[in-house]
Amino acid sequence: MYRVELAAWNVETCTCHVFGEDQKYSRRAQLVYNGTHYDALVISDGATSSATTDDTLIDPKSRPEGLDAIRAAKRLVRLMHTSSKFQGGEKRRLRCSAEGCGLKFYSESAAKVHANKTGHDHFEEF
Repeated sequence: MYRVELAAWNVETCTCHVFGEDQKYSRRAQLVYNGTHYDALVISDGATSSATTDDTLIDPKSRPEGLDAIRAAKRLVRLMHTSSKFQGGEKRRLRCSAEGCGLKFYSESAAKVHANKTGHDHFEEF
């Protein structure tokens, strides 16, 4: 068992959900979700540092390092949000990839309706 909390930050809603927080683990990994995928947040020594020295785990209770990392994550997520660096499901543009179809949809729910009616199940973003 890894005994690590996972903090998942959502760029669209600027919220954070912490999984395992009730277990009082002393290590936390932070992830950012932009609507399509997750990226791990790392603590780096700077632009010239090596990926081998990057740290993906923090102690969420430590002062000031852990709390600073959480504050930095919150600032980053807010910046990404105000820069529209997220892809909400209802804001995605999807094209049906079924042979001979190619219909375009401007929300995930519209694409789902099409899939249910036609059986087409392959879509790509455009």
